[in-house]
Formats: sequence, structure tokens, C-alpha cells
Amino acid sequence: MHPMAMCWLVFGIIFIQYAVSIDADIIRLGQLEKLVADLKVSHEVLLQNISEMKDENIYFEASLKELYAENEQLKGRINNLQDENRKQQKINSQLKMEITDIKKSSLLQTDKSKTVVKTDGSLTDDYKSVKTIENNSSTSGIQQRGTSVNNSGRTSYKRLLSTDTQPVVTSGVAFFAYLSKSEHNAGAHQTFVFDVEHTNIGGHYSHHTGVFTCPSHGVYIFSWSIYCYSGGYVYSELVVNSSPVSGKFAGAGSVTNILSSTDLAIVELNAGDEVYIRTPPNHAASGQVVSDLPYRSTFSGWKLF
Repeated sequence: MHPMAMCWLVFGIIFIQYAVSIDADIIRLGQLEKLVADLKVSHEVLLQNISEMKDENIYFEASLKELYAENEQLKGRINNLQDENRKQQKINSQLKMEITDIKKSSLLQTDKSKTVVKTDGSLTDDYKSVKTIENNSSTSGIQQRGTSVNNSGRTSYKRLLSTDTQPVVTSGVAFFAYLSKSEHNAGAHQTFVFDVEHTNIGGHYSHHTGVFTCPSHGVYIFSWSIYCYSGGYVYSELVVNSSPVSGKFAGAGSVTNILSSTDLAIVELNAGDEVYIRTPPNHAASGQVVSDLPYRSTFSGWKLF
């Protein structure tokens, strides 16, 4: 074959291969462009989804804040209701004491008018000696008149109770109670209900509410002990009519043992005042308040004078 013809043949083959290669590249380029377009569409969809998720997140955060606010309002209302309930209990206690005083006064007035001798001359069953206790002496509290003759000619004897020398009997007031079991993560502004009454002279402590209601004016002593498990802490305070009087902290955050705190307060109270132990409004307990043998979280009080 002529050399020139050979050259043209080779050139033609190369040109055909080049043309075929260009077509293949064009096809691949089209595929890449389509892939890029698909990726752009997917990217736009993802951006749209992210935007919607952000909007939902903002909505959920706002809803959560509203729930927190409503929760705080509910806590405030509950605290107000508890305070109102304590006030109502105080009023009820005062009314009960007034009713008791009225009944005692009525009985005393009735007792003054009773005769000690029946019509047949025998003594009545309720006749008895009454003694009054003064500061350092004891005198008879019964004054008797001499005999008197009624229309029928019979003799009657009457007793007169001297109200000025009647004894004022003050019942003892004392209580001691403890938690029947340990309490986990006590919340802020939570009253500790020491539900086991070991001693409750006078019955003025309620193991249902954890509240001591003062029966009469005087000076009272209160003491409480709180045990805290290792790794936790507890704030506690003595409260009189919703007002803190004394506080204590038990912290076992850096030790491996159970720790306790004990406090004592001397308080002048009026009849109907309420005393109890609680966590402060801004300090919840962390960990466990321990009350199990041999450790007991306790609350006690008694009237000094």
C-alpha cells in the first residue's frame, strides 16, 4: 500500500476513536450534570427539612417554657393553698379552744348551783372536796354556808365554789416523732411529715401533716435532726406560721459516711400558731434523707413555761 494511503488510514482510525471518545465524554458529562442537578434538588429538600425542624424546635422550646411557667404557677398556688389550709386549721383550733372554754365555763356555772344534800337528807354523788393549788400553799376551795331551813322545815346544805381560788390546770405539751422511712430527693418548699408519733402528750402534733399546733401562749423548745446519705446534701428550716425561724444544713457530698445536722430553737408562741420543718423554697435536697435504724430523722418539741 502506498505510504500516503497508509497515513490517511491511520489518521482516519485515530479520528474515529477520538470522535467516539468525545461522544462518550459528552454522555458522561450529561450524566454528571444530571447527578449534580439531583444533588441540588436533594440539598434544597434537606435545607427545607432543616428549616422546618428548626421551626418545630423553636415551637417546642416555647411550649416547654410555658409548661415550666405553668408548673411554677401551680407550685405557687399549691403553696398558697397549703398556707391557707394552715391558717384555716389555726382558726379551727382557736374556735375549738373557745368552744372548750365556753363548755368549761358553762359546767362551772352549773356546778355552782348544785345542792349536795338530797331531799331525803343524803348527800349527792357529785359532792366532793375541791382543793386549789396556789403558789406555795394549798387551801380548801369549797366554802360552805351554815344550815338553812326551807319552807318544809328540812335542812339543806349548799356549797359555793370560790372562783377566785380555782386552780388553773395546765396540761403537759410534748411530742417526739420521726420519719418511718428514708426520703429520696425532697423538693424545694417541701414539708417533712414525721409520720411516726413516739410521744404526743396533749395530741397537738399531727403525724398526717407534720405540723404542731400551739395550744396556748408560752415559750416552747423545738429540736430536729436530719440525716443525709453520702454524696448528697439537705437544707432544712424550722417554720412558724410560714415564716422561717431557724435553719440547718447537712452535707455529705465529699464523704462516704452518713452525716446529720441537729438544731434547737426556743420560740414564744401564741395559741393556734403552727410549727413544722421544711426545705427552703429555693433549695431542694440532693440525694437521700435517711431515716432508718440506726439513723432516724426526728422532730420534737415541748412547752418550757
